[in-house]
Amino acid sequence: KKILESDPGHYEARNNLANIYLMQGDLDRAISEYREVLKTRPSSATVHFNLGLAYNGRGMLEEARSEWREALRIDSMFLQASEALRKTEEAAQQQREAEKKRPENKGAARWAQEPGEI
Repeated sequence: KKILESDPGHYEARNNLANIYLMQGDLDRAISEYREVLKTRPSSATVHFNLGLAYNGRGMLEEARSEWREALRIDSMFLQASEALRKTEEAAQQQREAEKKRPENKGAARWAQEPGEI
């Protein structure tokens, strides 16, 4: 935080702070910091992936999938992003099937409960 006070655009410090927030489960702050990092490093597949983890932890699955797709667009060999996307898409399909069977289940499923579950 001290580095960011004197240099708000310091990429590594801001990214490290976002990572700390993510690990602590402070997802709103992590999301905010990752968004700031992406203003200066929009082509960082890792930052897009981590932002996806934070979104996923908040139950924002569409946003998470969007970030993981972007990570894969930047780096098609990013296996963690590929796996996260596959798992969330499987969970979304299971949710759709559950909703067809029992409409009261709408919105009940979420693939990962914690940001680091991948």
